[in-house]
Formats: sequence, structure tokens, C-alpha cells
Amino acid sequence: MTQRKSPVAGAADKAAGVVAEVNDLTWTGQPEAAIAQATAALVAGGLTRAQEAELLDLRAENYLWRGETNLAAADAAALAAMARRTRSPAIRALALRREAFICQRRGESAATVGAAQAAVDAAEKCDSTALEGHCLATLAWVRSMTRTDPQDAPDLARRAVAIFERLGVPTFLARAWLVLGNTYVGLEQPREANEACERALALARQCGDLTCQAGALNLLGWFEPDQAKAVKLRQQALAAYTAA
Repeated sequence: MTQRKSPVAGAADKAAGVVAEVNDLTWTGQPEAAIAQATAALVAGGLTRAQEAELLDLRAENYLWRGETNLAAADAAALAAMARRTRSPAIRALALRREAFICQRRGESAATVGAAQAAVDAAEKCDSTALEGHCLATLAWVRSMTRTDPQDAPDLARRAVAIFERLGVPTFLARAWLVLGNTYVGLEQPREANEACERALALARQCGDLTCQAGALNLLGWFEPDQAKAVKLRQQALAAYTAA
């Protein structure tokens, strides 16, 4: 006789499925669908605190992709309020990481690095290895992009790469390799940059992440001495961005 799941267990499975679907939509470049799914789930309720926080963070990610910084900032504020209310290091890490991205969009370099470092500190206090990897990659990215101790950025990115290699998550591993490639571009180290970007591109193609493909193709054109090849890489990057 088949045992039926309880309504509570069924609702939990459904909520987890929605979070997984929003993740997939986010990292395969479908922001409109991701935002719609996340919003519907947040309105419907029945989520754990962790699921609500993750959906807020993912929706903010997609708002930023669409250039809607104010909407992303509203979700980041909701995350920060939840972190204060729950005193959860994991939710605090999510909130601070999202704050770092928003400050970067606004050109606030010191605040960007401060939030990213605080996110790493919070992530190290919780039991989510993946979250620690994301926060390390973010700190590496912003140190490179803001030119704040950029020489430290590759080591941070390599720590993120190691985490996602252990976890076996191709999408996140591709992004970590891309961050590593970007840090080497900033340090004018073409061999290391190209090696990392080639790894990012291969993984991004494997998992269908067009945004990561575009980033990797763009960076591969950075040091390309053959102008025709460089132009072709940039055209491929633009095509991937447009398709995402």
C-alpha cells in the first residue's frame, strides 16, 4: 500500500521545488520568469525562513540583472530586517552579500568591500559551505573591481573554486572560475586569466549559463593579440548576453 504524504510534507516539497526552479531560471538567464515565480511564492507564503530569504536574494539578483537597483535594494532591506529579527548568520550573510552588489552599482567602493567582507565573516559562522563559497567569490570580485587590495582577490576566488569543486555544482563553479579570471585580468596576468576563463566557459556551456558564457568570452578577448579573434570573441559575448 502506497503511503500518502502528509499535507505539511507535500507543502514543504512544493516550496523546495519552487526555490530550485527559481535558482534554475536565475542561473540560466531568465530573469522575468524567475522574478514572477519568486514573487508568487513569497506572496503565497508557507515557506521556511531560509526559503523566504533565498527567494528574496534570488529576486534581487534578477532585479539587478534588469538594472532595477531600487527594487533589488528593497529586497536587500527585507533580507537585512529578517537577519536582525532572526539573528541568523546565514541570512545575515545573504543580506550583506546583496548589499555589497547594490553598493557596487551605486559606486560606493568602501561600502561595497565592507559589506562583502562582513558577508564572509557571517558565512563562516554558519553551516552552509555553499554560502561561504558565494561570499568568498563576491569579496574577490569586489576587491578586484574596486581595486581594493586586488592582489588578495585571486586567493579568495580560488577558495570559492575549491568549495564548489567539492560540492560538485557546475553553475556555481563556473561563476567562481569566472571571478578568478576577472581577478587575473585586473592584475594584468593573461595566462592565468585565460586559463580560468576557459574553465568558466566550458562549465557555463555545460550547464546553459549564458550570462557566465558571455562574461568568459568577453574576458578571453581582453588579452587576445589577434584583433580579428578579439572582435569575434566580443561578438560571441554580445550574442550570449542578448540571448540571456
